[in-house]
Amino acid sequence: MATVEQLAVSILIRNGSKKNLTISSLPLALYDREEELVAEGLFKVDQLEVKNNTSNPRNFIFPTYLLKKDIADIDLSQWTVKVVEKTG
Repeated sequence: MATVEQLAVSILIRNGSKKNLTISSLPLALYDREEELVAEGLFKVDQLEVKNNTSNPRNFIFPTYLLKKDIADIDLSQWTVKVVEKTG
């Protein structure tokens, strides 16, 4: 049986404002179909600039130590990623 070492998600960061957006870090939380917390972590993005009225695709990898649920109990047939105020 294979072990899961990480969980990768791809998201679009959308900037619908009239000003460019610069991000240095993102505290993200991943929720499964049951809206239960699967993983959370703080991701450094090195001054990511998202120009006004555009979106930017990004991949984020949650290593095993950031998982909050046993991998066998995670239903990712539907999932949500949210920016949270703090992780931990």
